[in-house]
Amino acid sequence: MIGRPNISNEQFVRNEQNFSISIMNNDENQSDRYVLFGNSFHKVYDLPILFKMAKKHLLSLSSVVRDQYKTFRSQDQNNCKTINFSDIRQQISGFLLFLRDCLQRMNACESYSWLMESHGKKIELELNNLYLALGQFHNLSETIIQHALSSSDYTNNIYYHLYHCHLDVRWFQLSLLSELPKSKDTLKNSLHNALNDLVQLARNRFKKLKLKDLYLKDALLCDCAYDFLILIQYLINKQQLLYNSDNFWQYFNAIFTNVNLVNCEELIFRLWLLNSLQRSDKSSSIDLKDSDLVSILKEFLNNEPNEVQLKLSICLLQNIVISSSITEPVIVFWEYFHKRLNSTFYSSDMKIQNIACISKNGSELLIQMNNLFSAQQTELLSNYNSFQLFQRLLVLIHFIHSKRN
Repeated sequence: MIGRPNISNEQFVRNEQNFSISIMNNDENQSDRYVLFGNSFHKVYDLPILFKMAKKHLLSLSSVVRDQYKTFRSQDQNNCKTINFSDIRQQISGFLLFLRDCLQRMNACESYSWLMESHGKKIELELNNLYLALGQFHNLSETIIQHALSSSDYTNNIYYHLYHCHLDVRWFQLSLLSELPKSKDTLKNSLHNALNDLVQLARNRFKKLKLKDLYLKDALLCDCAYDFLILIQYLINKQQLLYNSDNFWQYFNAIFTNVNLVNCEELIFRLWLLNSLQRSDKSSSIDLKDSDLVSILKEFLNNEPNEVQLKLSICLLQNIVISSSITEPVIVFWEYFHKRLNSTFYSSDMKIQNIACISKNGSELLIQMNNLFSAQQTELLSNYNSFQLFQRLLVLIHFIHSKRN
């Protein structure tokens, strides 16, 4: 997607796969001990020590946002190159991967049920302490976020690893809680908090961008954040099936609408974030069918948006309409412009000579449509009015449907 930072976490994914393999190989030895953080620990009885080690390593990264430390500046990073931030992050993740594997094995084997009974609540408490050590995700300073996502060299970039360590720990916290049968309520609260963090991060980003820049920017900061959102959706849907609890959009809308003032700017933010959830690859895209997209659009238009806001809304909706089967936004816009032009625009039997309400004549309209179709995305907001952008959307829909057929 346009504006998405070119950041890859492939090394971390490979590390997770390799770590899982090493656990399986180690299990063949039936050893009670395992090497983590460079030391040998008992797989069960040393869990409190391992959590302390993870917290210690975590604080070595997250201390960058604490009041007692100055925000890292570029010159500070030169003094920190002796610390391997990537290794610290991998060691924390390695421990949490090991723990997740153990919990999955306990759930799969009835003879291990006593371990889950005796250690389940302790693990839940330790996970919460580790989570609290991070602090609020959406309170990460703008300096950290910008440096984390803009640096081309992230191998030992403290900002990059601090930001992604937040994602790592939250990812594993949710995954681990989902493996603890008696932590259903804690998981529900954690899912809500995780989703709220992502929405608030997007809201913070929205406030710093100009309206004209939103179309080319993504609300989610990187692919890793989107992957985290997919995990949240998966776990919420899993909980819904098991316990008939709220679905993903009930969680999402409760956070989305928890604001004091709803105006055009707020509604633009909601459209922008929903647009960022839509991916060209439908298999990895969040389905917006059950979202409040149409209700948000109708409320937005009823609030009498200005021309700049209206143009932006059409551009944002274009991606959703083109890459999904959701057609209601087109109907909403059609009715909106129909009321503001004249009745012939809405007439089903409109003849070519009546198109003068839009262009001087039919030939001119065809030329205009051709120009709109070939327009560059970067010039849409500056060179065309809102109705022209709506016309362009109709042409794009017609072209795509004719191509499919």
